[in-house]
Amino acid sequence: MHHWHVLGFGAIGQLFAHQALQSGNKVTAIPSSQHDTHTATTDFIFEDIQGETFFHTINTFKLNNEPAIEGAIKHLIICTKAQQTLSAVQLISDFIDDSTVIVMLQNGMGAHEEVQQFFLTCRIKPSIYLATTTHGVLRITPRHSKHTGLGETYYGHWLNGETDEHILPIFTYQRHILNRLWEKLIINCAINALTVKYNCLNGELLNIEGARHDMLKILKESCVIALAVASEHFNVKDTDKLSNIFLKRVNQVLMATANNSSSMREDVRHGRPTEINYMNGYLVKSATNHRLCSQHNAILMKLITTSTARDLLNDK
Repeated sequence: MHHWHVLGFGAIGQLFAHQALQSGNKVTAIPSSQHDTHTATTDFIFEDIQGETFFHTINTFKLNNEPAIEGAIKHLIICTKAQQTLSAVQLISDFIDDSTVIVMLQNGMGAHEEVQQFFLTCRIKPSIYLATTTHGVLRITPRHSKHTGLGETYYGHWLNGETDEHILPIFTYQRHILNRLWEKLIINCAINALTVKYNCLNGELLNIEGARHDMLKILKESCVIALAVASEHFNVKDTDKLSNIFLKRVNQVLMATANNSSSMREDVRHGRPTEINYMNGYLVKSATNHRLCSQHNAILMKLITTSTARDLLNDK
């Protein structure tokens, strides 16, 4: 059993906290800013997939504590949005050292590279694991979440330290974790931004001719880029075959999450920053570095990063 500190206490953070507590681990919530440390404990409600309701009370980490007195955080899981991850890590960096084990659970790609560069600058070498999940969790209120879709969470060692396949028994260990992250990236790039463009639930993309056409173009382009920059993470090396494989996977995801509104659509609806730079934007950046075409991903990226996105949703 371990003492896990959870940075990013939204729906996914609360899912992990609940799972860790049910498995006998100790859990402490880390607030997103020093202004959120007014209480010694954090209360939250979690409804599991069977409909049972749990009321949890856990300790709140005090950001104003002295690192020399508090000591280093030993086990940290980061469940922040991708665009918030680096600043969140910087906030608690005084409590991280070479003995810290970090699990990063973000959508998209790129946040882990930003954190890696930060630690290089600080000359800190924590052991870093990457994770990805297919669980569905709905945030009802800031401290009340509901498990809406049963999935799997995979994690694997990425950087520094020795590999420990049993650090998180509640997750499934994946030796080649970047394979999983690239797969999810391509799937997300073909879904999330399109639900904003067409202002629809996930499953409705299947019934919109223009959305299906866009999806094919995005998948083909994404596979070209992925095979050019990270071919070692794919067993299939032919672009057409790989895009067909991903088309089937995307269709499966859309059917399984038909009544869900994507996280990106919800972010746009509520005027929050999105993870577009770590999804389609990551592919655009990768393509630019390798002098490849990223026209279709760039169009979606521009849509999400301008006011057109909010206007699009407000018009429907």
